[in-house]
Amino acid sequence: MLSFVARTFAKDMKILLCGSQSSEFCAILALKPQSFVCYSIFGALLLLGTLNMVPILDIYHFEPIMQNLFVLGVVAIMVYRDMMVGIFFALSCVVYFLGEREGKNLIDVLFCPYLWVYSVGYTFFVIFVLLKKHYEKRVLV
Repeated sequence: MLSFVARTFAKDMKILLCGSQSSEFCAILALKPQSFVCYSIFGALLLLGTLNMVPILDIYHFEPIMQNLFVLGVVAIMVYRDMMVGIFFALSCVVYFLGEREGKNLIDVLFCPYLWVYSVGYTFFVIFVLLKKHYEKRVLV
């Protein structure tokens, strides 16, 4: 969520100060759809495991070392897909390890259900737009 807020704030400040959007600056600040897709998959794995629909994926009941390795894999994927989101994920992990850990695990620090719902909706929206473009292109030919 921090990445979304920071990028939106920076984009709004650029518009406010300069009066227009430069396409290069907006391209840097734009959230990549791949990061939303990755976060949707991450949340879906957590949800399916928690509901015991796929018992192998019940990450909450793994040993702490396995949970941390899973989170390390998610952070690595996010860094690969979108550097800014990955950096915020990594910073969240650092804050977790430096702070008090009572009653929370690392997965709870990274997973936000509201952001997950938004990511799922955004992913379906992007898929719909891509399918619509593909269908329009096919009809015109």
